[in-house]
Amino acid sequence: MKNKTLLYGFLVVVIAIGGIGGYMSLGTRKNQSVQQVTTSSKDDCLAKGGVWQKWGLAQLEYCQIPSQDAGKSCTDSSQCTYYKCISTSGKVPGKCATYKNTFGCFSIIENGKVQQALCAD
Repeated sequence: MKNKTLLYGFLVVVIAIGGIGGYMSLGTRKNQSVQQVTTSSKDDCLAKGGVWQKWGLAQLEYCQIPSQDAGKSCTDSSQCTYYKCISTSGKVPGKCATYKNTFGCFSIIENGKVQQALCAD
């Protein structure tokens, strides 16, 4: 019985982590290509203007490159580099996300309408 409980606990953690990954990338559309800058080292990241740190609840350390349109006013995610027009106030217009992986509580704005709020960490 103890092994069964451990297995269920493990599955819940795996599902939860998978869900977090889905929320972090929310807004990126499969049919749209986002130019990604990948780096394998902190020095390379910083040289490309990125931020190297531990991100989110999982504290995974990696590089995120700020978008060129970070903070720009928007009414649809298609107007943003990372395809994330977000609102933290629940109002339109929103602002283009700074990073591809976005953490905290926010709503995505699509076609001028605020979608359901979510929290991702």
